[in-house]
Amino acid sequence: MNDKLLEEIKDEVFKYYNQSKEKKSLNQNIDDTLESISKVTGLSIEEIKPIADNVHSNYITNKNKKRNKLILLFSYFILVVILISSFFYFSKKSPVKIVSATTYITDKITGKNKPNKVIETVNIDQTIYGYVKWNFEKNKNEYQSQLKITDSKGRVARICMHDTKQQSYSMVWSCSYKFKKGLDSVGTWKFEAFIDGKKTSETFFTVKNI
Repeated sequence: MNDKLLEEIKDEVFKYYNQSKEKKSLNQNIDDTLESISKVTGLSIEEIKPIADNVHSNYITNKNKKRNKLILLFSYFILVVILISSFFYFSKKSPVKIVSATTYITDKITGKNKPNKVIETVNIDQTIYGYVKWNFEKNKNEYQSQLKITDSKGRVARICMHDTKQQSYSMVWSCSYKFKKGLDSVGTWKFEAFIDGKKTSETFFTVKNI
């Protein structure tokens, strides 16, 4: 079998595999193609089939390489999109810069939700209000604040969380707690203030029986 004939056989078989499904349905199947080549070349199908199998193997290999290349390119594209999105997100969400933070406890609030007076001792039948006042630098940021009240045994009694955008350069948040007589312990309690998980200030107060 000369090289020219071999190339013609390979070309005809490759054309079959490269056709769309619609065209393949017209040509029936690969056996029809082999039979047609057999009639033209005078070779038997048994002689042509190994060549066709070799063409088929190369076709599948090249097809898989193209598919894997597309998958790889798509994965790189998704990774680039994620990296760019992360960059803009963290650029926008810059760390909150705090000038000062003050925490205190009160047992009364005014009509404008402001503390009445700072206390250090409270009775077990009362409600307390833990306040924190933050003074920020002039840049505005989004942040999460967390206020935590812990009892004298180190157990967390309450956590108040706020997701907010800094609206001014001085902000006040509060967290209330009503004591449960017979359940809560007396002794030294703690009130803490956090921004984005970092403690900014704390204060201690004493809970006593009536």
